[in-house]
Amino acid sequence: MSVHRQTISETYSDQTTEMIAHFKKTFCPSELQLRVPGPDASILSAPPGFVGLYVAAFTGGNLRFPLSTFLLRVLDYFKIHVSVMHPLGITKIISFVVICRAYDIEPTLGLFRTFFNISLCGDWVTVTERLERVFFNAEGLDMIEWRTGFVFVSKDIIPPKYMGVTDKERVKPSIYNEYCAEAVDTALFLQVMRKPFELIPYPEPILYLGGITYSWEGSEDEPVIIFNNDGM
Repeated sequence: MSVHRQTISETYSDQTTEMIAHFKKTFCPSELQLRVPGPDASILSAPPGFVGLYVAAFTGGNLRFPLSTFLLRVLDYFKIHVSVMHPLGITKIISFVVICRAYDIEPTLGLFRTFFNISLCGDWVTVTERLERVFFNAEGLDMIEWRTGFVFVSKDIIPPKYMGVTDKERVKPSIYNEYCAEAVDTALFLQVMRKPFELIPYPEPILYLGGITYSWEGSEDEPVIIFNNDGM
């Protein structure tokens, strides 16, 4: 007997008005327009002018508004629709950005492609390690039952330069991970590869310092990381 595999278009929302209100209060700028998906709505059935995003990418995956420019660059480069991106894949991209900025460098597509492939996961798209060595440890990340938790947000949150990530033609991308010929700093490569990084929800000050969020409520002062009695 064959087992029917649930597809992305057959996975419907379980979000309530109260859930979406909490999401908006926690993660959204006041001017951002949201829509509550109906019980027969899939993440791909957003109304005109809106696009679906998974709640788990925010609650456990460190995604914030405005969306990371580097995340949008990766999706646009590989011609991927933002709604089909697995929250774990988004988490890996955001964590890569934070790691790069912890080493005081800007993340580049060349360095990203040295470490990672873009891969299909059923109807979804995710990020996998290109090298045999494990880059991320996801044991501390809880993303159970994420498929039915999504919200429709206004496309106004996406810059016109990257509006291609909402193109319906990209819902089923052709994945091709070509060899990355860009030169990569060997010392940086070895430093980043030294040990796996934990995939966990980062504190807001870390996301602020990593350029993932542009404001935080902890203080009017800039957050400071203390390491060996030195401020960073």
